[in-house]
This record gives sequence, structure tokens and C-alpha cells, in this order.
Amino acid sequence: MNEQDENLDDDQVIEEEDIVTFKDEEGREYACVVLAISELGNAEYAMLAPVAQVNADDDDTPLELFLFRYELGEDDVEIFSYIDDEETYQAVKEMFEGLLPE
Repeated sequence: MNEQDENLDDDQVIEEEDIVTFKDEEGREYACVVLAISELGNAEYAMLAPVAQVNADDDDTPLELFLFRYELGEDDVEIFSYIDDEETYQAVKEMFEGLLPE
């Protein structure tokens, strides 16, 4: 996984190891690319976007972004978990908004 602390690069090539698949509460499956991982407080958080949107040439449609808590488990297995606390979610959202290109 590549950690990014700078603005996102529009020309970045999506590598297979940067893709995460998850299901939402309604059972819809998303294949997402990890756009950035950054630290806030004593935890790390990840910003993801659907691969189909990232690969699309449509610059007029805003990216659908997903924010997760990120950690490495045993054997360096990546763990993405929902951010349950609204205050923490808003702080993470503000942190990542600064990384998005205008």
C-alpha cells in the first residue's frame, strides 16, 4: 500500500494491491481504490473511491468517497473499519478534503 500525504495525482496508475472490495449495509459491493492513507490523532484513516469512477474520463461527476479507519493486523493484513463516531468522521473528512485536487 502506498501512503500519500500530498495532493492526489490525476495521472497515478491504479495497482491491483491498491484495490479494496467491501459491501455496504445494504449488500452492495464496491471495488475501490485507496486514494490516501493519513494519520489523525493516534489512528490512521483511508480515503477510497470506486475504481470505475477513478478510471472514468468524466471530470464533471464528483468522486463518491468512502472513509475508513485503517490498520494493519497480523501478518500485515489490511483492516478497513467503519468510523462510528460522527465527530471523528467529520475530522477525517476535513483532513482528506485538503488532499483533493481542486
